Amino acid sequence: MATLSDRDAARWYRLAGRVAEVVEPRLHASVLANRAVGPWPSWRPRPLGPALAAARHSARGLTGPLMLRTDVADFYPSVRPSVLFATLTGLGLPSGVSGAVADMLDGWGSEGSPGLPVGPPGSAVMANALLASADAAMGPCPFLRWVDDYLVGVGSEGIALEVLDRLREALGRLGLRLARSKTALLEAGPRIRWLGTSPG
Repeated sequence: MATLSDRDAARWYRLAGRVAEVVEPRLHASVLANRAVGPWPSWRPRPLGPALAAARHSARGLTGPLMLRTDVADFYPSVRPSVLFATLTGLGLPSGVSGAVADMLDGWGSEGSPGLPVGPPGSAVMANALLASADAAMGPCPFLRWVDDYLVGVGSEGIALEVLDRLREALGRLGLRLARSKTALLEAGPRIRWLGTSPG
């Protein structure tokens, strides 16, 4: 968990409010973690407990004879300032906001803490902004995402491989990669574990 100075924490939170105002309406309903609520530009994170309970409940209702489970390898420390700048600018954020976000990441990286700082609520907003483009790789398959952890309902092994190929490509454009050791194709049912519990 990162400990930011009071000044950095306040600035990071303010910048996240600007980002959340633009990103939140665009996030897929299946993105369950780290959601922000307004009014903007002041904001607050949704409470973790109810969000986690909702995610586990949603996992029980996810359809598909097979479930693809995967996540992003070393997600938070792998986020590069230039990539986050390009992503935020592409979403329509003013370059001043995108540049300030990237500058903060660059400064922390120069001090030995690369990527998004783990813990501050502002980082959660930035994480969702970055992965929003990767969510599109799911195509028509129903999915859930908790931070960088995906659970996808698929109709066959072939479809699962197609989803993985699209997700690898989308993540590659962001300078990210899948965690191979955490990627598995499982039969849908009560034995599938997601977010530490069995969804069935």
